[in-house]
Amino acid sequence: MKEHIDIKLVSKRDTQQRERIFRLRYYIFSQVYKHHTPPGMNHELQLFSNQIDDISYLFLASINDNPVGTLRVTPFSCLESSDNFILKDHKVPAHYLTGNCALFSFFCILPEYHHTSVSYCLLQTVLTHAKDKNIQRIFIEAHEEMVPYYQHYQFSPCSDWIKPEGYEQPVIAMTIQVQSLINLEG
Repeated sequence: MKEHIDIKLVSKRDTQQRERIFRLRYYIFSQVYKHHTPPGMNHELQLFSNQIDDISYLFLASINDNPVGTLRVTPFSCLESSDNFILKDHKVPAHYLTGNCALFSFFCILPEYHHTSVSYCLLQTVLTHAKDKNIQRIFIEAHEEMVPYYQHYQFSPCSDWIKPEGYEQPVIAMTIQVQSLINLEG
């Protein structure tokens, strides 16, 4: 049976799809990547996510109606002020904090779909959406092993980013000028 990849922008009112996104995030971070999760983290993750997800674009990738990936795009203009905790936590350089910039986060793909058409379709759909919404630049913190993947899609390291103290994961901040993308095809 041929797999059907479906990428959808999830409505803020679609609580069932949002719940699927939260569960997938939790599963990938706690079970697959073994991030330290305190007791009750599943519920806390949902509460944390709701605070930012309500002002973000949420994308869900499914194969044959089974969720396999998600990505969140948060325009900086929705984050109200430069003292917002998400901006502080990510140490976003000040010159990115314009209304036409956005933060990619929770780019979660089940491991068996890494470097496949699923991750490609999800990233391509989200970059096209960002371009259509006139988002000029995207900021993302990439795990070091994913840097070549993002570079393939024209992301480049942010030379002015300073890794926040206490970060356990080896990450590198990367950015892309969305409006200058000539070809969003792989």
